[in-house]
Amino acid sequence: PGIHSILFKIYGETRRESIYSDDYTVILDIPELLLASLADPEDDDRGPQGRYEYPTDITFKNQMDLLGANVKQIGASLVLGMKIKDLTDSWGPQNGFDHVTFQIFIDDPDKKGATVLPFQNASMPDGLDWDYFIFANGWSIVAYSAEGSGPGSFGTAISPTPLVQTNKMNNEVILRIAGDTIGRPDDLKGFNIYITTWDFDGIEAVYRDIYPEPKSYHFGGGNKEDPYVMDDILIKID
Repeated sequence: PGIHSILFKIYGETRRESIYSDDYTVILDIPELLLASLADPEDDDRGPQGRYEYPTDITFKNQMDLLGANVKQIGASLVLGMKIKDLTDSWGPQNGFDHVTFQIFIDDPDKKGATVLPFQNASMPDGLDWDYFIFANGWSIVAYSAEGSGPGSFGTAISPTPLVQTNKMNNEVILRIAGDTIGRPDDLKGFNIYITTWDFDGIEAVYRDIYPEPKSYHFGGGNKEDPYVMDDILIKID
């Protein structure tokens, strides 16, 4: 929704012969509905037991500290805004944020999905299951269904993948999830969205490990069998 400018480029007999039209302004008025908005405490980015430590490299701040999330429905799309304490782009990520991955698990109450969170040594809270999973970091965004998922498998890749934008003034990462990605439900009432944060080692293409003591690019305060969850938030759409 919003104001858009459109122009046409018209070619002649060869591509060197071309002219542009005047600009045309189009206003798209698409209904926007706020489905849920939830705050999360600051400085609780310490893992499930409150003992995790960030890697010691200077580029790590508090990028994994979720401060809140909101869910909107705009047309057939689901728009998820996630506010974090520190939004950084030290490594020049194409998606506009780094040193945090968002694991977004979407539960359709009319479907039976999976309970295990892939590669995170953790499960869905409150006895819930997930049907769709979105993995988002600064360089890639991928969507999966629960089919074929497990402790060592993300599941089955699905499309279209969500679009992303950042609002640096508000430290917010915003995902626009097409209705087709989540089965194009008629009504989102009863859906649950569980979000966790961690970080990804892009060189090794794995989640960053955790050790008893933090290292430059590894978490501290735990071991490799502990949950790979720095902070989390559960959103229930009534």
